[in-house]
Amino acid sequence: MMTLYSKRQRIGSRIGPQGNHGFVALMTIIIITAVALIVATTIVFKSIDQATTGTAEYNNARAWAANNNCVEYALGQLGTASQWNNLFGPSTRNNGYDSCYLAAVTATGTGGIYRLIKASSTVDIYTHKLKVEAATTTPPTVAATTTSVYTWMEVGDF
Repeated sequence: MMTLYSKRQRIGSRIGPQGNHGFVALMTIIIITAVALIVATTIVFKSIDQATTGTAEYNNARAWAANNNCVEYALGQLGTASQWNNLFGPSTRNNGYDSCYLAAVTATGTGGIYRLIKASSTVDIYTHKLKVEAATTTPPTVAATTTSVYTWMEVGDF
């Protein structure tokens, strides 16, 4: 005949080890899930950071390109004898989606032989400002005027 004590002992011995195995399995799953969640979150934040950096570099390049477009336009205008003596500006030039501001072209140097071009462009928060000084290699009255650039520098302010 079996006693009450021995029955409980037998039932407890069957339940006890099985309960510990379930706890270990549950804790393992929770730890693996936490690690996977941390890895996934890190990947998402890294992707967002790279997208933001890519957009910033793109907008910076757009501002630079729009500004160069303004200066190239002004140099092209100065390449003709009729424009060399007729200072022009200020104006705004459109470059596709972007625009730039071209300040009035001014005469500088002894006898006004140089032309000073100032251009600026802003895309989003990125601003580029260029200051370019050019001169002709032939007299401005000659129809085939050649324009030479003496200085081309990016400046913080005009």
